[in-house]
Amino acid sequence: MPKPDELIVDIAALVESRQSNQMSLTVVTSGAVITGRLAPEAMWRQRVSEVLADSADLG
Repeated sequence: MPKPDELIVDIAALVESRQSNQMSLTVVTSGAVITGRLAPEAMWRQRVSEVLADSADLG
């Protein structure tokens, strides 16, 4: 397994400790650019649960 990037780990810990925050994040790696919002896990789980509950295909 690759060694985790310490800066990204620190940023994730910061966002996780502030339960209501989200942070825009762009990561550039060899051959890929990843852009999105970093949110606390609890917030992410709640949003996924809402999307799944509203999905007609999963009803």
